[in-house]
Amino acid sequence: MTKLVVGGDECLNWKELSLTETLIDRNVSMTGGWFGRLGNRITTVSHMLKYAEDSSCCVDIPLDMISGWNPSHCRWCYVKNYSRNVYLAPNNTCVSRVAEEWYFDSKIATSSPEWSLPTCQVELLQKYFDINFTHALGKECSSTEHVALHVRSGDVTDGGSWLEDGNYVPEPVHAMYGLFPTAYYMSVIREVRSRRGDAVKFFVFCETLTNPTCEFFKTLSLMDGKMFMRVNQTLIDDMRLMLCASETAASRGTFHRVFGLSAVGQVQHSFSYTPVPAVSCGSASVEGFSKVWHWMTSANEASKFQNITKHWKNTGFQRHNVNLARTMSHTQLFACENP
Repeated sequence: MTKLVVGGDECLNWKELSLTETLIDRNVSMTGGWFGRLGNRITTVSHMLKYAEDSSCCVDIPLDMISGWNPSHCRWCYVKNYSRNVYLAPNNTCVSRVAEEWYFDSKIATSSPEWSLPTCQVELLQKYFDINFTHALGKECSSTEHVALHVRSGDVTDGGSWLEDGNYVPEPVHAMYGLFPTAYYMSVIREVRSRRGDAVKFFVFCETLTNPTCEFFKTLSLMDGKMFMRVNQTLIDDMRLMLCASETAASRGTFHRVFGLSAVGQVQHSFSYTPVPAVSCGSASVEGFSKVWHWMTSANEASKFQNITKHWKNTGFQRHNVNLARTMSHTQLFACENP
């Protein structure tokens, strides 16, 4: 094994393998293709790394996590005794599974918080994607400040056409997910501009325009000179913009874990159907915050919206409700050292 990968004391046991070193009998690996898209893939790798850490194994992260990216750092071993370079996992402990099994491993999944990856995993994946304070995926971040709004679309709102019997056939991947209201993203824009002024740029990321929120922002971008649409662009270019953003707004799903890999200290915005209480750090000297939650001010409206949109059928009534103007509230969660 060649060198230490990460610098934190809690991560000293992870060491990098050169591409020529082979430890197949000590490998945690994935067979077959990926399960799901980028958010699911990061979660799958997270579960592989957690298993390797628990069992003192090695991991080869597949090279094709996103199209167009060829990582230079992808092979690591977890060494329980760093001082002696010992890794003593039995051959039958380090396992190979298909991606779906790794993703749904309930024992591993319950040990990982929904919104964040463990520190060591973040640093390993930052190595994989070549992410630091100035670069992402091999390219330098722009010096111009921008905010990234990720609007989920393709795997929820894409579906079959209306059939002869009048039924809509939804996209089978996440037909039960529903959508977030457009008012959430508008609340993010208002809140950011109230702090940072009107000069900051906003990039809106949509895979397709099938989501009514994407249609809304396509029109708004024609009137707002600081609003820029990114529709069906390459994921690697979109990911660079997201990782370099000063603030992000997440849609529903696992894609938010992409934002967690950023090294620039992003403020992350999220939507909740119920109010989120403010967090007190017990100190008046706390500087900055790392999360802003947004929700519909009216609990009755929130409940009605969920009932209307949770089974997505792409009706005009559903699309109208997504784009309805609604009163929103928000709270800032401060970054506390000891909350």
